[in-house]
Amino acid sequence: HKQINKDWAITATVNANTLKNKVKKMGLPLYAECTGGNDGSTIDGSNVQGVAGSAFQWSNHSLTTEGEAIGSFWGWRVDKIFQSDEEAQNWKNAKGEVIQPKAKAGDFKFKDLNNDGVIDDGDREILGNGLPKFNYGINLNAVYKNWDMTIYMYGVLGQDILSYSAMRLSDMIQGDEQTTVNILKDSYDKIAKVKDGKVTNSGASLPRLSYLDDNRNSRISDAWVKNGNFLRISNLQIGYTVPRKLIRPWGINSVRAYAGVQNLALFSPYKKYGDPECGQGKQLFAGLDTGRYPTPRTYVCGLNVTF
Repeated sequence: HKQINKDWAITATVNANTLKNKVKKMGLPLYAECTGGNDGSTIDGSNVQGVAGSAFQWSNHSLTTEGEAIGSFWGWRVDKIFQSDEEAQNWKNAKGEVIQPKAKAGDFKFKDLNNDGVIDDGDREILGNGLPKFNYGINLNAVYKNWDMTIYMYGVLGQDILSYSAMRLSDMIQGDEQTTVNILKDSYDKIAKVKDGKVTNSGASLPRLSYLDDNRNSRISDAWVKNGNFLRISNLQIGYTVPRKLIRPWGINSVRAYAGVQNLALFSPYKKYGDPECGQGKQLFAGLDTGRYPTPRTYVCGLNVTF
């Protein structure tokens, strides 16, 4: 708190915390999958729907096991994008079998982590978890004569988001609802473009568009683990207190008028996919974003009168 002069005073409050967790001892690993209904009947209503595990190979996306954080992300690792049909068909195991037989130019090449020449559940591993490493909040107040202003903001650092939303906004394959969603322009610019069995944009970071997705590029992988850091300006309020000498004749003790905005701004690299404050209200699904309505911006004004 600082009283600068008779007219100016400022106050700043900062809070922060860190969190780590690791399973020390348990029995068999616990696998979990968010299977909320498409009608919005999820765990606590924080997300619109669950994941379509069978359609996109997102089954058992959450893993809790000894030595790892609760509800860790579990999936495949992407090595690269096949640049040609020939490259995809020439990736073979020791038996001479094509390791990803349905892959074509523009598809993801997944890592064969156990080196058995087959891409299956044996090649899945921990991809991260949705618990932020650092949480913080900042509250700023300023007073100038009869005017006052308050700003509250908060955010996180070191948060990963397993984004089912990012996958759905980057892929044409239809899910349980049998509809094809709009693809983000930001995603479309990064999608592999294929002509005559070869990728024409070598810098692509997302797989080709396909209604069938025979290679299951949409499966849970590190391609869909996104940076969930954010800073949200949660509340801004400006007020004016009428001088007492002007209201005392009316038998009024104080009058303060104010106006404010809630959810004024959000700064986050994840913003294009949705709100980074995601999760299903259940620790096993921390950091999972299956799509949700955005947090609304609210404008408020009021008048406080004390007699």
